[in-house]
Amino acid sequence: KTQGNNCVQIAVRTGRSDLFIEDELIEAYDINDFLPKSQATWQKLTILVKKAIRTFDVHCTFEAELTRRKQIESQLKEKEAQLKTLLDHIGDMIWQTDNSGRFTAISGDIETITGYSATELTGKPFHFAMPKECLESVWPKISGHMTKNDSFFNIEISRYHKNNQLKYYLSSGKPVYTESGEPNGYRGAEKDITDLVLSETEKKKLIAQLRHAQRLEAMGTLAG
Repeated sequence: KTQGNNCVQIAVRTGRSDLFIEDELIEAYDINDFLPKSQATWQKLTILVKKAIRTFDVHCTFEAELTRRKQIESQLKEKEAQLKTLLDHIGDMIWQTDNSGRFTAISGDIETITGYSATELTGKPFHFAMPKECLESVWPKISGHMTKNDSFFNIEISRYHKNNQLKYYLSSGKPVYTESGEPNGYRGAEKDITDLVLSETEKKKLIAQLRHAQRLEAMGTLAG
């Protein structure tokens, strides 16, 4: 008990043997080994104690390994949760930046949605090819998140395609850290929503045209 050893029990029975039944004693104290008094020589007692200590050492090693495995499992679950968060916001392009906000790794259907290859984009700043409006209204928000090492989710941004077509994306990112806990850039993804944005824009135009036509018709009715 002093050593916190709950896996090895060593009991020394003294007194009258007729007052105790060995089987009951072994069961009650969960004895690992039993040695009758007639066989309790110094050598056998030494071997018995050493064997018990070795058993305790093995148990301690097992407990330490079990604790280590639990820690690893906990870390893996945390990584899985982080990966799930990224997958929940994953898009057509996955990227990673360094601490200066420049792309260090890019994958996905890059050339289709940007017109640039991964090699061309590597080293470019995150705000590369953003139009003036996006640079002034949206980029400061993303830059603010990166400065504070905060995650950001589904922020609408726009960039010019290599063919000068304006494209729209939902961008999400989260900070990356080194093993020592130091900030090491960002990792995230972007989803191309250009068709959706353009359809919404076209819808708004049609509604505006319809309302204008209705106003003209109303004015004509009043004039008549």
